[in-house]
Amino acid sequence: MASSVIYSLQESFNILKEKYTKETKKRTKLVDLFISFNLILATIQYVYMKIAGSFPFNAFLSAFFCSIGTAVLTVCLRMQVENKSSGKTEERAYVEYMFCCLILYLVSFNYLG
Repeated sequence: MASSVIYSLQESFNILKEKYTKETKKRTKLVDLFISFNLILATIQYVYMKIAGSFPFNAFLSAFFCSIGTAVLTVCLRMQVENKSSGKTEERAYVEYMFCCLILYLVSFNYLG
């Protein structure tokens, strides 16, 4: 029983991986990689804060929210680029993304104190 469930999960994962590698554009894969990087970075920052302490807590919050915020903005960018029915060009989506990231980084920098 358990082996059939594991086999089914492996088959599902293999099908998902195969479709992702065949049907996804390279630019979208790079965006996905950047999202993963930001989430891993936020996890490392959180673990470091738990181990080393949170003395400059506003610095931790600023860096953590900057990583999470960049990941969220990048997910929004991916949704805009993949959705062809929105009527926006890819160039406009990337310009809006850069503008929002700039605002996020300015707010994060000001929060440092």
